[in-house]
Amino acid sequence: MDWIVLLIIGLASLALIVAGFAYVGIKAWRLLKRGMSVSRDVAPLADSLSRQAAVLTANADRLSTNGEQLTANLERLQASVARLQVVADALSDAASPYRRVRKYLGR
Repeated sequence: MDWIVLLIIGLASLALIVAGFAYVGIKAWRLLKRGMSVSRDVAPLADSLSRQAAVLTANADRLSTNGEQLTANLERLQASVARLQVVADALSDAASPYRRVRKYLGR
């Protein structure tokens, strides 16, 4: 009779261990399926993100080049404005006698 009790305890323990392995196996299978699903969903997003990062890098380089060109253009514009100011001052100085004569004549 003692061996029957030991056999029942052994079989119950074996059933408990098998049930535990089955539970862990089912959880692992579900986790694997979920991981594969997430991987399928995230992979295109990661690829899209890397393409957008490459485009952003190219745009940043282009913006840097444009900024340098803009700085050079502004320097040339400042030089042109300075020359124009000199010409405007010269014309104003040259026209002042004529303005005095016109003012003297009453026009």
